[in-house]
Amino acid sequence: VARLADPLGLAAFALLALPWYLVEASRHPGLMDFWLGGQVAGRVAAPYRGESEPWWGHVLTLSWAAGMWVVPAIAMLWRLAREREQPGGRYLVAWVAVPLVAFSLFPTKRANYVIPALPAIALAAGLWWDRAVAGLAPLGRTLPRALALGVAAFGVAFTVAAFVVGDLPREVTALGWLFGPAFALGGIAAWRAAGRARLDLAFVALFLPVLGLLMGAVAVLGHPRVEAWSKISRPLIREIAAHRSSGEPIVNYHVWLRAIPFYLDERVITVSDEGRVTAFEEDDTWRDYVFTADSSFLRLMAAPERILAVVRGTEVDDIERALGAPVAILARDSRHALITNRPTAAEHAAAPPTRPGAYP
Repeated sequence: VARLADPLGLAAFALLALPWYLVEASRHPGLMDFWLGGQVAGRVAAPYRGESEPWWGHVLTLSWAAGMWVVPAIAMLWRLAREREQPGGRYLVAWVAVPLVAFSLFPTKRANYVIPALPAIALAAGLWWDRAVAGLAPLGRTLPRALALGVAAFGVAFTVAAFVVGDLPREVTALGWLFGPAFALGGIAAWRAAGRARLDLAFVALFLPVLGLLMGAVAVLGHPRVEAWSKISRPLIREIAAHRSSGEPIVNYHVWLRAIPFYLDERVITVSDEGRVTAFEEDDTWRDYVFTADSSFLRLMAAPERILAVVRGTEVDDIERALGAPVAILARDSRHALITNRPTAAEHAAAPPTRPGAYP
């Protein structure tokens, strides 16, 4: 604690971190109360917008974020917590434990709260392997072989499942060619290296699954279901571009596909019950693009001007009931639908309304 309270360190921290906050707080009255009250105290007092997880939620977050390296990291952190010889060892333990325990006590839980603990986990895992190569690490032979066996078993099981199980999604099957074999080969190579007491080679072999993970992600990133899940959905964006004839407004209703303004290079209207923090905006431009009431969307749909709207696929019927009139579905992906209130003659013929009746 005395080292953390070093005046020079605190001064350097304040010089780097405080100026922007002070400038913005001076420009916008009430901003400091919003930060410290709504964004800090509010998230501590209650789950923010329902972002709650079990008390162990952050443990799971660090586990999947660190992957297999979390196992040697835990072994090393356990040893460092009980010894004094390693310089900075207990600081490394505190680096992981303090945010993990503190944020686990808060009702609001987001993955990014504990992500800053990952560098400490990486350092602990690297320190364990460094000691293991020198023959000084706890479980020096057992842990690498267990880790290798688990990685290899996962790779084999994933590969077999991808080609044997018939009802798996196609994006999972696509991963079978790269993701599973890379894990299996890495695990087998690490097992053989650990069996020969070459823990340096075992360490290198366990980077094969990391390579397989990256290659698998690249292989499936363009799959429509994956794009829809990641809020990209380029096929839907291509449909928007194909159906726009005179710059009709584009509306995101209860969804936020972040890629739409990126690929179309323009702002889109957003209607969301969560809204957006606009109290400290310097101008009112956002008023033309951000709405929080569903009635705003219904007014847009009922207006004589044509609009294109991206909505949840499950909400199309609800929208039609609220409007009292059918809409035209121009395109779909696994989660969203592109609809319009004023279909052209060609769209009317290609995509009739979901219920019988005249278009408005």
